[in-house]
Amino acid sequence: MSKFTNQLLYSVILALLLLLVACNGNSSIKQDDFIGFWAVPDVQCPTTFVTIEKEGSNYVAEMTQLGRREEKFLVVYEDGILKGKYFTLTLNDKGELVIYENGNDSRYERLSNEERAEIFEPLEDIENGIIGTWKSQGSTGLLILNEDGTFKYGADSGTYSINKNDNTISFDRDRVSIFGMSPSEVSVTGCILVLNIVGSSYSRVHGVDELFIRNLGEYEQLITDFTQAIELDPNNADAYYNRGSAYAGLNDYKQAIGDYTKAINLAPNSVIAGKAYHNRGVVYYHLGNHEKALNDFTQALSNLEQALTQGDNSDETVRELAAVNGNMGKYYFTLGQELGQKEHFQEALTFLEQASNLAPSNVIYHNLRAQIHYILGDYDTAIDVLQVSLSVDSKDPATWLQLGDTYAAKADVDKALEAHKEAILLNPSSFADANYDNRLNFYLASQRSDDLIDAFEEYIANHSAASQRIPLWAIGHIYLRAGNLEKANQYFQQAIDKGYTNAKSLTGLGDAYLAQEKYEQAEAAYQKALQLKKPNNAQIYSSLGYIYARTERLPEAIEANSKVLESLPDDFDSHKNLAILYQQLGQIDQALVHAEVALPIVPEGSKADIEAFINQLKNLQSTP
Repeated sequence: MSKFTNQLLYSVILALLLLLVACNGNSSIKQDDFIGFWAVPDVQCPTTFVTIEKEGSNYVAEMTQLGRREEKFLVVYEDGILKGKYFTLTLNDKGELVIYENGNDSRYERLSNEERAEIFEPLEDIENGIIGTWKSQGSTGLLILNEDGTFKYGADSGTYSINKNDNTISFDRDRVSIFGMSPSEVSVTGCILVLNIVGSSYSRVHGVDELFIRNLGEYEQLITDFTQAIELDPNNADAYYNRGSAYAGLNDYKQAIGDYTKAINLAPNSVIAGKAYHNRGVVYYHLGNHEKALNDFTQALSNLEQALTQGDNSDETVRELAAVNGNMGKYYFTLGQELGQKEHFQEALTFLEQASNLAPSNVIYHNLRAQIHYILGDYDTAIDVLQVSLSVDSKDPATWLQLGDTYAAKADVDKALEAHKEAILLNPSSFADANYDNRLNFYLASQRSDDLIDAFEEYIANHSAASQRIPLWAIGHIYLRAGNLEKANQYFQQAIDKGYTNAKSLTGLGDAYLAQEKYEQAEAAYQKALQLKKPNNAQIYSSLGYIYARTERLPEAIEANSKVLESLPDDFDSHKNLAILYQQLGQIDQALVHAEVALPIVPEGSKADIEAFINQLKNLQSTP
């Protein structure tokens, strides 16, 4: 019932999509009346959605929580209702979508395309967009990101920073926690914050958020209820386990550990002990005690596997065992990344394969396995695993992106392009991420960048203006890298005109003008970029320094190159430029200082030139 057990998430999925009910039909409701995007009503920032769409001759219902694809099911129309294997959907008199399970129902209201875009459209100003209070998926744990660069998450606290060049967030924390894989790719909308590498999603808490308060109250009520159960039966291991999960949901880790430990002691060889070991291990991992976390995960596996051998193959036990294997796999995967040791990746594969066997519809386990095979250079196996993922969810852009990257590693241009095109058409931002330039290098070298442009253009043709901004920027960047500068200007400007007025687009526009030697326009674009909060100052000031030198504004060129050194104190080009600029101004002592600093950091092959320049400066210095 917290993120530590995934109980809340699973209960939401089961309550919405794994339904078995008798429902009276209404023949006046046609099957196409169900098509659309539906959200929980009367919530300022909804976190649970249902999409119903037609795929060929089939109708498909898909549940999404916090903007992340979770489950997808075929449904069949019959007398005014849609029936799945375990659930039934109908429309009530208010036009709301109603999903039934065993007499229980959940209501959803239809959202327009504009309302949907407001929820899911990425904010370009990530640095300001992330400021606020966020509720973690599946629990009431709060992540608070303050304007002064500090954060708090339960017992965790520290500082964070945003790198706007590659849209990543880094956490400098007092404890190792879920942010242990920092830096993480970060994306944010008005409602949703996703830390992509960490795999955590959050919904924004808008002031007094009724849904949040209700969930918070549920945890507090659960603590009260299970405390009463414990008072009636002090040997009730289930009650201790459930109260521990409620404490964990409130980030009260000390109380959670105590209750999980009590549950283990009361029923040491039971399934409930296995679940308690698992949850306690997650808490220990969040608190930075990886040794205790690993011990608990191992014990959880032992308990749950024993339960299976004894005939307990209930969905709950199987799901819990899959989650433990998944967490063990992630643990060793992280260890392999940190230490670069192959054996840790092999251990991760062992656990993740078991997790996939137990939970074959979990795309995350499949994709992480594929990523490890990719790291180990086993591209064919990685592709096979990704194909399994696509058989589960053929519309997951992350899987298509990973498949394209793997084919690219095999130098299979056609298949890489086919997969990457699918990723672009589903979510162009996924392709134009921190690795965008690496992917462009592959397609530019293969002379297939025009095919990427076609894919982005196809996406633009089928989406609203607000969704066109990133694809327009992406096309502009392709043209810039390909040397088609007029086209680059055109697309960068279109992106800006549609509201993509961030440092990235303005810097791209400036770079295109600079390459055309249109110094005035380039300078104007760069200066606008600098007015935004924390752009890539070093790159912009370096370009401005070049413009000022070319237009014989030497003092300004010196100031710009000095600005570069504020963030990159060992930048060879800036020290070399300053040496030359000071020489041109007749300030030989200053020129010599920067030339001598440049000497130890000179690139291979240029040392003799710098040494000759230093000797020239010394001769000038000694000349009366």
